[in-house]
Amino acid sequence: MIILGFNETLTKPVNADGMADQVKETELNLYPEIEQPLKRLCDDPTSTVVIISGSERCVLEKNFEDYNVWLAAEHSVFIRTTDKNRSQNLTNNIHTDWIASMKHVFEYFTTRTPRSYCELRETSIVWSYKYSDFEFRRRQAKDLLNHLRTGRISNASVDIVQGERSVEVRVNGVSKGVGIHGILGQVIRNKDIKAPIDYVPCVSHFLPKPQPTQV
Repeated sequence: MIILGFNETLTKPVNADGMADQVKETELNLYPEIEQPLKRLCDDPTSTVVIISGSERCVLEKNFEDYNVWLAAEHSVFIRTTDKNRSQNLTNNIHTDWIASMKHVFEYFTTRTPRSYCELRETSIVWSYKYSDFEFRRRQAKDLLNHLRTGRISNASVDIVQGERSVEVRVNGVSKGVGIHGILGQVIRNKDIKAPIDYVPCVSHFLPKPQPTQV
């Protein structure tokens, strides 16, 4: 089994020079150079490839429609197997009613921070500022975190995660690390693996990550 990240691992870098609001319109696409090697790896009957990402499942399915690969979207909440069966990982009791109340807050910080953008997902909301001015975005991120930790969201069962270039609020207990454990179990049952899996290479940029703040 091989576990691969998606954004900034398999995707082409975004050229944000001269871009402002257009940043949020940019689509994630695979490096053309890796498409055929990756497809050969996925078609190898002795290999099991898992793509795990914080991106929405529609984004992953669009990029890997023709690949014999497991997909784990939104930090592995949503799983799609190689035979296109879809399931929900981690928990069946995901509450997302808080997302709507957070949308206007994230949009406010997006508006006041040039070259930043907001992503509204099924189980989380993300404000990304990796293309913004360093000092200004740092101050804005601090203001947003202070607002989240003292505002109405403090009563919800969520994790507030400050990344290197983003702030994310997501369903409590959701993470790629926890999700991988569940995916391993599904792969073992799906492929009827009897021998123990003692080594799983992971290629991505998601380790290490700052620990989430639970509220």
